[in-house]
Amino acid sequence: MFHHLLNRGALALCGAALIAGTASAQHTQVESDSIALQLTNWDDFLTVPKFNVPGATLLSVDFTLDGGAEGGARIESLDAQPATVNTAFQATITLQRPDLTVIAVTLPVANFSDNLSAFDGTIDFGGTSGTEHLNIMASDSDMQSTSAPADLALFSGPGTISLPCKAQGSSTASGAGNLITQFNTSAEASVTVTYNYIFDCNGNQIDDAVDIQNGAPDLDLNGIPDECEPSIDRFCIGDGQQDDDSVPCPCGNVNANNLGGCTNFLGLVGTLSGSGNPSISNDTVQLTVSGIPFASPGWFFMSTSANPAGMVLGNGVGCLTQPQRVLKVQSGNGGGLFPAPGDPSISSQFGFTPGQTTYWQFWYRDQAGACNQRANATNALRIVWGL
Repeated sequence: MFHHLLNRGALALCGAALIAGTASAQHTQVESDSIALQLTNWDDFLTVPKFNVPGATLLSVDFTLDGGAEGGARIESLDAQPATVNTAFQATITLQRPDLTVIAVTLPVANFSDNLSAFDGTIDFGGTSGTEHLNIMASDSDMQSTSAPADLALFSGPGTISLPCKAQGSSTASGAGNLITQFNTSAEASVTVTYNYIFDCNGNQIDDAVDIQNGAPDLDLNGIPDECEPSIDRFCIGDGQQDDDSVPCPCGNVNANNLGGCTNFLGLVGTLSGSGNPSISNDTVQLTVSGIPFASPGWFFMSTSANPAGMVLGNGVGCLTQPQRVLKVQSGNGGGLFPAPGDPSISSQFGFTPGQTTYWQFWYRDQAGACNQRANATNALRIVWGL
């Protein structure tokens, strides 16, 4: 887990996986409504809450329309010859948008085939020329999905949306030229609406490692995902603990303070600390380096992706992927600051946006050291930028 310098729940990372600042996980919100069994033909509404999750973007909407039909069918053949009569006891249930365009259609049906004699002279739906099927039950489902911008807008926002739903009796019988039929049809319907979405912190897809692992968003008391809250987290620590925050130092030069990188040739531990508010509208973030050998030059590095497992970097471990060198510091006092006093804020220098995740580390000149190399690194920081 990252060590947290601001209020934030623990974030577990996947071992050696590369965690990029643009990764995100999809979530779902499921809503439903139903209409009770009643005689067709009826027109009614199925009403569900709209999608209204703060800090999230709706990707698609899935619909499952379930329909059921119950009742009976009676048939009498008036033909002078025997006939095989095929009967489809059926209802047609249609779900629509408010503008009456069709979303889904379900056709619960039960089929029967009856061999009937020539008309026996009595219209009674019995004897040899007639029959009846009672207590029929049938069901059907239709699943549809949409990602059309107009539909995403239609189903987004506060409140509810009422979807027209209608059921019509649509039973048929065929096989004799002269038939008398009676159908008694009742129908019911239910809809399940699934909203598929990602948290994106006002338009920027976010690093959502917790959700990738656990399949569920981490929400604070206001319903905002943790990943959208500004935070500064510490990782890539050379303390030899082999937990989610730590990395193994080369040549056994681990530190004992559980904060910084690997030990340098003076027995010091280069440590990168972050303070201030990682907010785009009020960025006061200050990065501070300490524990660097006197007069050793070093560089702040920034990246939008990280390798928490690290890679050997001289006498230390580097945990950024595709890093960008930011600033060389002549650490005459054994440390450095970024931004320097009087300089613009970090976010304004790089044009960061709310929800963006950046990773930081300080690499510096070492002398010989445990691995007889001339480079080393501090721990790393992960910064999630808020509004």
